Amino acid sequence: MISARIRLIATEHRSILTLVAVLAIACLALWFYLLVPRQHRLTALQADWAAKRRQLMQSEGARPTDRAAIDRLWASLPQRHDLPRILGQLYDLAGLSHAAVTVLDYKPGSNGIDGLTTYNLHCSVSGRYPALKRFLFELHRLPGLATITGISITADGPLQEQAVLDTQLEVHLRSGATP
Repeated sequence: MISARIRLIATEHRSILTLVAVLAIACLALWFYLLVPRQHRLTALQADWAAKRRQLMQSEGARPTDRAAIDRLWASLPQRHDLPRILGQLYDLAGLSHAAVTVLDYKPGSNGIDGLTTYNLHCSVSGRYPALKRFLFELHRLPGLATITGISITADGPLQEQAVLDTQLEVHLRSGATP
C-alpha cells in the first residue's frame, strides 16, 4: 500500500522530487564546504589553547610574586572581630539609600588560605527600585575584600515601585598573621 503511494508520487510529481533532491544535494555540498575548513581551524585553535594552558601550568610555580602588593592587600583587610561593624555598615548603607534591611544572615565560609576568614552573607533589602539601585552601588564602600556572588530583584508586579533586593556577599577578614 505504501510502496504503491510512493510509486504514484514518484511518477506524477517527478519535477518536484527532482527539485527537492537538487536542493538537498546543494545544501549538503554547502554544509560540507563551510564545515570542513572551519573544523580544521577549530582543531588548530584547540591545540594552541591546550599548549598555552600547559605552558601556563608549568610556569605557575616559577611566577614571581609581588610581596609588597600582597602585604598592602593584607593590611587593607579588616580583622575578623570587625564583622559586627561591617554588618552595621550594611544597615547604614541601606538607611542612607532610603531602603530597609529585612533579612541579614551570615555563616562562615571556606577559602583554603591560612589566616583568612570568609563569611557568606545573605542580605535582603526592601524599598523603591531607585533606592535599591543606590544601595547596590554603595556596596563598594564596604571595607576590605567583599565580593557580590549573587543578586536578585523581585517585585509583586511589573508596575510596582516597591521591590526586594536579595544579595549574596563574600566578606574576607584577617584572622591571623600575613600568609
